Amino acid sequence: MEQTSRTLEAAAAEMAARLQAGIRERAAARHPSPQPAPAAAPPPRTPQPVQPLPGRTAPTGGIA
Repeated sequence: MEQTSRTLEAAAAEMAARLQAGIRERAAARHPSPQPAPAAAPPPRTPQPVQPLPGRTAPTGGIA
């Protein structure tokens, strides 16, 4: 099982590297410049509001 996990992680890392290389190549083709293209930043994560379960009270943050 661990070998499978390592194989999948290696494949995912290789795919990510290829994706980044492709992004850099396209950026360089569109905007030729002497400096390397900046790495693409992941989109900011917005926190999801907490929904209380039916029949329960919402947490108040105090000590009960």
